[in-house]
Amino acid sequence: DEEMYLPQMEVITESQPKFTKLPERYNKNSSPAEKTFNNIDTINLIENLFSETTPKQHLLGELQCSFIIYLCALSVDSLSHWRQILSLLCNSERAVEKHKSFYKQFVSIIKYQIPEIPMEFIEQSTSNTIYIDVKSLLRNLMLNNCPDLAISLQKHLDDTIAWTFDDILDEDPDDLPQIVETESVINVEIS
Repeated sequence: DEEMYLPQMEVITESQPKFTKLPERYNKNSSPAEKTFNNIDTINLIENLFSETTPKQHLLGELQCSFIIYLCALSVDSLSHWRQILSLLCNSERAVEKHKSFYKQFVSIIKYQIPEIPMEFIEQSTSNTIYIDVKSLLRNLMLNNCPDLAISLQKHLDDTIAWTFDDILDEDPDDLPQIVETESVINVEIS
């Protein structure tokens, strides 16, 4: 009954932003090993995206454009696209090592974007994917000899939105191997 009072909104394809199609972390043709690797480090996805986006700085322009469209037009699709780019770029230790100058530009952009996101999206918690992605980025920067860049981003986010990142270089307990105790097996002969 309530839906009849809501406006009937339709997407006009001619006025929609034409964002780059981002690679999916998991596609149906991926092997289990590929799925695991892409979950641990997104370098293959980033390299595929960079090969399609020339120059790769266009991706940074798209990151900025999608963020501006979200802020000005409150476009959920633009926020989703921004989040996908953020997640893809934050979760690769190897990409930080290989594309350091690109990541310097990336950090200088997100450093000012994140504090502009509404508070309900940037609450510091382990369930906040933006916070988790930024923490992963900070770790990857520290591991790839970019401590100044990591400290600059960390300090800016602490000053503007009070995000703190303790023990960045410590392994996430969820990612550590688990020891499973098995009960001793008793062999019984049946005659």
